[in-house]
Amino acid sequence: MKGFTGVDDPYEEPEHPDCVVNHAQQEPAAALAALMDLLHRSGAVSDHVAGR
Repeated sequence: MKGFTGVDDPYEEPEHPDCVVNHAQQEPAAALAALMDLLHRSGAVSDHVAGR
């Protein structure tokens, strides 16, 4: 795979990430809540359940 991060393209840490999960300072539930909040606010996910 050419140009795939972690395979032949190095990972470059973003200068201004949208979300940071610090596993040494956050409980898993708090980290998940922060990530889900970001995804909801960005419109990437919703509470809508298909078929209902």
